[in-house]
Amino acid sequence: MAENKKLRLGLIGNPNVGKTTIFNAITGARQKTGNRPGVTVEKKTGQVTHKGVDIEIIDLPGTYAITAYSPDEIIARDFILDEKPDVVVQIVDTTNLERNLYLTTQLAEITPNLMLALNLTDFAEAQGLAVDADKLSKELSIPVVKTVGTRKEGINELLDAAIGLAGSGKGTCAGSCTSCTSCGGFVNFSPKTEDAITKISEVLAGDAPLTSKYPTRWLAISLLEEDANVIEKVKANPDLYAKLSPVLSSYSPEVAEADIADGRYTAISALTQKVRIGKVESKISPSDTLDHVLTDKWLGIPIFLALMCAAFDLTFTFGAPFMTLIETVVGWISTFAVDNVPGLLGSILGDGIIAGVGSVLVFLPNILILFFVLSILEDTGYLARAAFIMDRPLHALGLPGKAFIPMLSGFGCNVPGFMAARTIEDEKDRLLTLLVTPFMSCGARLPIYVLFAGVFFTATAGEVIFSLYLLGIVIAIVSAFIFKRTLFKGEPAPFIMEMPPYRIPTLFAAL
Repeated sequence: MAENKKLRLGLIGNPNVGKTTIFNAITGARQKTGNRPGVTVEKKTGQVTHKGVDIEIIDLPGTYAITAYSPDEIIARDFILDEKPDVVVQIVDTTNLERNLYLTTQLAEITPNLMLALNLTDFAEAQGLAVDADKLSKELSIPVVKTVGTRKEGINELLDAAIGLAGSGKGTCAGSCTSCTSCGGFVNFSPKTEDAITKISEVLAGDAPLTSKYPTRWLAISLLEEDANVIEKVKANPDLYAKLSPVLSSYSPEVAEADIADGRYTAISALTQKVRIGKVESKISPSDTLDHVLTDKWLGIPIFLALMCAAFDLTFTFGAPFMTLIETVVGWISTFAVDNVPGLLGSILGDGIIAGVGSVLVFLPNILILFFVLSILEDTGYLARAAFIMDRPLHALGLPGKAFIPMLSGFGCNVPGFMAARTIEDEKDRLLTLLVTPFMSCGARLPIYVLFAGVFFTATAGEVIFSLYLLGIVIAIVSAFIFKRTLFKGEPAPFIMEMPPYRIPTLFAAL
């Protein structure tokens, strides 16, 4: 790295592993974080200088795999394959090592510049699930560091390892072979599948432009899995595709895909047994106990509505004294300006500029308190449960359960809500969600609600504001019901969502 003082580093990982928290810890940025899947839905870029090296950090969308089934997977995979960053850092949830390593097996097939950051190690050790990072590094032949993103632990070690990896020369492999660790990963499949990969790779070798850009083994595996994007790339060379067709037709894609998945999980199982230091005891956790109540089909929705109502009520109750203070201070400054600045200028300054800015500034405490309360609920992991309990009523109205997350994001601002809708795989469901999300009352509408509620409903202002938010939800639901039966006919996609563990929120993340 001495000769090249610039470095591009991509952060990738499963949803809700603390990837954006690590990004913020490295760059000092304030990107949105949350204890739920799907917070990052596009590439975000930051800069940092570490030991004289200028590092560009790219935070990629969270993804469980790189099979190009969703826009998020396509963004992440295309960035690594086409832009070829100097280092790819996979952020791993140490408490769910097996699940996270599935993505590792795929990343190892498309980049020789991979390293792991074992995040949430404090939670893993508390649960008896510690990992021997040195042994894992030796088994995978890649750098592995431990981090705790919320406390900024291990960040310097991560950057040191990234600079070391970029300067080691390991990343110079062209990716055109089929068996080395850098190009082939660390998974060996069944003899039949390996034979198919070898035969396909031999044919692919005839297309130098394709194999010089993409790893040959990965291309072969993707063709066996019938990856539409890879098939399209191969079809760009009709002669090559004609030679491949007989080879591909001799293997069942269903059998090959199942064998590939089985091979990955077999390798992961053997690996985790070697690197796990502790073993979790089989018992009901406090998180499970809470879920029995908070996600109950009868109690879940009333508890959710009660918590939301309490959030708005607390917002108005705690915000009122600060509003009064700001009004008093602004009034004093305005009067001072009118009395001490001569003529028309004093009136413009005091009654116009200062009073005008103050009339907006007075609502700032309510906005800050509401967003802080919602951030606390999100960091605890409760809002992910809210999406789960809302799946049944949303499904009945034709909306997918995943639509709840974009709609919930719309309360802060509709634009992030639109971006979050990209996590919905089905195109019709995605468009439907985009149409109803604007009915969610964003933060810009809160000052208007506070103004009228404070003037006309002083005693019950919090409840009135909550009712206005609830009205927006009702209108969105009715609109979705109509749209689903007219413009977007069809069954909503099944809802599968990872339940994050309950966590104690930190002030760093909440703010």
